[in-house]
Amino acid sequence: MFVGLEHTAIASPDPAKLARWYVDHLDFRINFEYDGNYFVRAANGAMLEIIPSEGVRGEQKMRDPGIRHLAIEVTDFDSAHAALKAKGVAFAGGVVVRVPSQGEIQRALVPAGAVKPGALDAADLPADRRRAARIGTTWLLSRGDPLRVWPDVAPANGPAGHPDTTVLVGGADHGLSIDVAGSALNVASIDPTGRPSPLAHLAPSPVRPGLDACERAGGTYVDGKCIKIPIQKCGDVPC
Repeated sequence: MFVGLEHTAIASPDPAKLARWYVDHLDFRINFEYDGNYFVRAANGAMLEIIPSEGVRGEQKMRDPGIRHLAIEVTDFDSAHAALKAKGVAFAGGVVVRVPSQGEIQRALVPAGAVKPGALDAADLPADRRRAARIGTTWLLSRGDPLRVWPDVAPANGPAGHPDTTVLVGGADHGLSIDVAGSALNVASIDPTGRPSPLAHLAPSPVRPGLDACERAGGTYVDGKCIKIPIQKCGDVPC
């Protein structure tokens, strides 16, 4: 009975100008117009209705209730990105790039306002402090405020981490947060949203700031200042 969305409406103070923007920049065409309302249609059949707005638009934040973005389908991401930049379109959020084992490059746009400015910058960090951890199908990064970096980019649950004292380790269903706090080592289970559940508190810590860790069969191995320790299983969660 129900087969999908036929169109979505956007209210604009200048519908004609916005409709023309879709035509000039995204290869839409104006399909129909009546009383200042414009229907614009993409090459794949997707359609938007642009209607006259009323009143003053309030401040909009990324997580405010309502529709937060439209995703545009393209045949060649790099060419489409370059073409829009050549036409003066500004990309406020940036792009996250993922290369899976098959080698096909995948990209996720970072919506403007989704994360704090500079949250994804890591030019001053060595490579082993830039890694993200996969938990299930989600990739998380803990370097400052925790972030979800794939399949979309948005803040994650959990406390802030420091690149020298906090390491995230992936897992099939749950991962680990390993954090040097003063003279202790705190270990927490991490779900795919980034939410931690404490597992262990080791004092004194067997590793120092600058630690690294990696997922291995049978558990997680932590390396810090030439000290290697396996953290054994805690219940059903390999930690």
